[in-house]
Amino acid sequence: MSESIELTRNIPATVQDIFAVASKFNSSASPFLEAGLREEGVSSSLFLFTALSAIIFSGLFFLQWPFSYAFSSTFRTLSWDDKMSWSSYILSMIHAPTSALLASICLVEGYIDVGVGEQLFTYVTDLQVIVLSWTLGYMIVDQCIILAFPKAFKDWTALVIHHFIVFSSYTLGATYSPPTGTYLFLAYQVQEWVNPCLTMRWFLEKMDMKESTAYLINGLSLFVLWFVIRIVFGTYVCYFSVAYLPEEAWSKPALVLTLTLGCIFQSLQYYWGYKILKGVVRALKKLLSGGDEGKPKLD
Repeated sequence: MSESIELTRNIPATVQDIFAVASKFNSSASPFLEAGLREEGVSSSLFLFTALSAIIFSGLFFLQWPFSYAFSSTFRTLSWDDKMSWSSYILSMIHAPTSALLASICLVEGYIDVGVGEQLFTYVTDLQVIVLSWTLGYMIVDQCIILAFPKAFKDWTALVIHHFIVFSSYTLGATYSPPTGTYLFLAYQVQEWVNPCLTMRWFLEKMDMKESTAYLINGLSLFVLWFVIRIVFGTYVCYFSVAYLPEEAWSKPALVLTLTLGCIFQSLQYYWGYKILKGVVRALKKLLSGGDEGKPKLD
């Protein structure tokens, strides 16, 4: 018993802070003081939790290798580059739903607290900082994988630009004094709901299921989700960013740069949406062409 008590006492303060924040989703505009996260400012808190997130995702990257070897015959037959892609996409499958769920909670909190208006630009909560840190830590690890193994990623250039834009805009806005735009960053994070469908396309291809009905259904689901969340909702978030940005913020280069990066990020969604649409059209043409060759194979 004494050993367990001593172990509890030795839990790092950072971990205790995480559990304290997670147990009470503070919704006020100034909850940092209550949670003890703002004693040294948002910048230090963001750095601390981002570092912790990067450590977690680094551990998951190495941990998934023995599990993939043990439980996936497909993984064992992949080339080295494809194994690296597999590892990256496993991290994405872990990050995307957790980030999107917590980001959705943040959006509901903000809407309930302050409604829709320019107040949202400076609306910051503990949970927002933790979710942004979770994403930034993931981006650091994933960007390192992408840069180290460029041949493993088909859209290498677009991925590097995407990660750079997101990391730069989130960091600039969150570390600005006062923190500006963190709520809108979380609105962009809601778009992560689409990623599991996007990632599953790659896994289905590697399992030789590109001609299957499952692949077609996944592609159609991906396009619908992409259109609703990343095109329609994402465009509105981009519009809101420009239309409701406080007038004084237009004279702050860092904030204008953050806004610009957000708009560039949204433009990438149209590019990828176009590519997804082309794939869906090709699949539908094959399905409607008739004959055994035109039918998806259930294998």
